[in-house]
Amino acid sequence: MSSTSPPRAACASPLAASEGAAGTGAARRGCDTLPSGSSLKICAVAEGAADVYPRLGPTRLWDTAGGTAIAIEAGCDVVALDGMPLRYDLASGLVRSGFLVTAPGGAREACIQALAPSGSTRRRPL
Repeated sequence: MSSTSPPRAACASPLAASEGAAGTGAARRGCDTLPSGSSLKICAVAEGAADVYPRLGPTRLWDTAGGTAIAIEAGCDVVALDGMPLRYDLASGLVRSGFLVTAPGGAREACIQALAPSGSTRRRPL
């Protein structure tokens, strides 16, 4: 999770998906990391303590539902890594591959582009 130290435009620079849970790459770029569960990290963005939370690994619906509800109510963008809205229904499955939370007025599109594999095309959000 990135603190408010680096500007939100920092998402425009490529992010290494292989940084691992410790976030060592983020620390090298001057970002603070916080070891905690996904819902707490989502809530940190919602309260303004962080600008962005990119979750690059799998989670289950119950790991993120509460934090997602709070973040959306706070005006944050909470989307899948392809930019599509997260779905909380059994038809879409219990496991998601990752997601992105950005602060209100944040750089959602820049972050999605920075996280996209090179040369990929993504669907436009609804």
